[in-house]
Amino acid sequence: MSLPDGRKVIALDFDGVLNTYHGWNEGQTGDPIPGMLYLVDALRAEKAYIIVFTARDAATVKPWLCEP
Repeated sequence: MSLPDGRKVIALDFDGVLNTYHGWNEGQTGDPIPGMLYLVDALRAEKAYIIVFTARDAATVKPWLCEP
């Protein structure tokens, strides 16, 4: 799928795709899955429109996604 401007649209789940997930664990987020942050950075470099699906609160996920 692409946007009218031609950019790719990429949708990724948070738990179990971007980070390790072994159950709710009091809402703690897991470590990044090896290679996934590299993939997201590569997609950003291509100007892809990235959607992150999650049932978590955005206030929990946003800092995790923005960590260096």
